[in-house]
Amino acid sequence: MPASRNIPTLIAALALAIVILFPVYWMFVTSLLPTTIVLTRDPPLLPPLASASFAAYGEVFARRPVLTWFLNSVAVTSGSVVIALLASTLAGEFAFSISLSVALLYLGVVAKGLDTGRYRARNYGYAAGHCDLLCIGKQ
Repeated sequence: MPASRNIPTLIAALALAIVILFPVYWMFVTSLLPTTIVLTRDPPLLPPLASASFAAYGEVFARRPVLTWFLNSVAVTSGSVVIALLASTLAGEFAFSISLSVALLYLGVVAKGLDTGRYRARNYGYAAGHCDLLCIGKQ
């Protein structure tokens, strides 16, 4: 694909990235500015560096137990991840063992039918119950 055909795609991807990331940028900028500047009729997109301050972060950590809340979130998230991994691992192991058993049984029956010629596979379809893949019967 020529490079000239990639330019519209790149422009669209850049525009989408700006639209998606702008709220994150705006939250960060407004957290650094004093309330008087944030609540003005036209707040600046690029804040004046002289008015930006990290003092609000220190004040939040001093007034509220943010670290405790963060550690609680980490504990709950870790527990949820461990439970989800355990459940999905067990479910995957169960599903794989079932499908492996069925596949090995199928291969064994087909191989036996090819070797001896005494058995043949018949497809009865869904009307005959569970025999939609392979039903063994004598010739």
